[in-house]
Amino acid sequence: MDTMRMTLKDYPDAAIDANTFAAVSEPLRPLEEGEALFENIYATVDPAQSRRLRRYENYVPSFRPGDLIAGLSLGRVIQSRSPLFVEGDYWTHWSGWETHSIVRAPAEQGPLAQRADPAVAALTDYLGPLGGKGITAWIGMKLLGAVKPGDTVLISAAAGAVGGIAGQLARVYGASRIVGIAGGPDKCRHLVDTLGYDAAIDRHAGDIDVAIDRELPDGIDMYLDNVGGALQAVVMERMRRFGRFVITGTVAEYGLDVPPPGPNLFVTVRRGFSIHGYLATQYYDRFAEFRAEMHDYLASGQIKAGVDIVEGLDQAGEAMAGMLAGNNIGQRLIRIATDPTL
Repeated sequence: MDTMRMTLKDYPDAAIDANTFAAVSEPLRPLEEGEALFENIYATVDPAQSRRLRRYENYVPSFRPGDLIAGLSLGRVIQSRSPLFVEGDYWTHWSGWETHSIVRAPAEQGPLAQRADPAVAALTDYLGPLGGKGITAWIGMKLLGAVKPGDTVLISAAAGAVGGIAGQLARVYGASRIVGIAGGPDKCRHLVDTLGYDAAIDRHAGDIDVAIDRELPDGIDMYLDNVGGALQAVVMERMRRFGRFVITGTVAEYGLDVPPPGPNLFVTVRRGFSIHGYLATQYYDRFAEFRAEMHDYLASGQIKAGVDIVEGLDQAGEAMAGMLAGNNIGQRLIRIATDPTL
């Protein structure tokens, strides 16, 4: 049996597009003890993957030409030599953009590996609110942002995979006003009509500082920064005393050879707020708590999962390019094979 994989063809000189990747067919080796063979159904398309498509230093190594585009996948066990992987079960696992994966025991996969029960939640939920994006939003809003009743909250990239969940969590935790920044009228309508934001700011429509002042005239208690860039300085000047400025990503700076200079941090002294950056992997010890809480929110309807599905592994490059251009709402996924639970 062969697996079809999407690999890095070469480092892009400019924007990432379909030509950045190459499809390669490779034979699968026999299973060893403790391993299982998965037929993958979904794979994530994430901004963090795009950072690894460049030559510069990163918090994880860059892909090399010929490497599989690694990421979180969800598949069905079709062969197993592991007592933990039962044939027919569904699991999330760390592999990437390929049709079939050989996977070792969950303990070697890290805490994002989990059995997916379609009787409890949709398979796609395990790659969204119950997966890496959900835990990222939860850490930002609960553990570091400490959103509490009465807070005013601002979230950038609010229609994305993390931002969409974060805004709903802010509502669960009692925020009095939740404002999201997104690109375009469709995304802004989605924030208000579907995700329950109080207001949405279109970053393409006029001066963003004026819009923030209009929607949050008394300042910001908690900001979740998914984009970085020039917006940071704008928001910092509007943070309230004891506010929390939480940084989870800087997608506006991905692909730049030289990051732009940051704001003067004396503003934190002058306005009296804190800044905290993080990676979800730094909070492995909280994953069980997160999952129990998120399962309850999904079951009660307090959190709505948003996914943006592109059909076919051969469209993975276009899926990545489109996401980086802002053409997705929610978690972008590639559907590699038919989902038998639908």
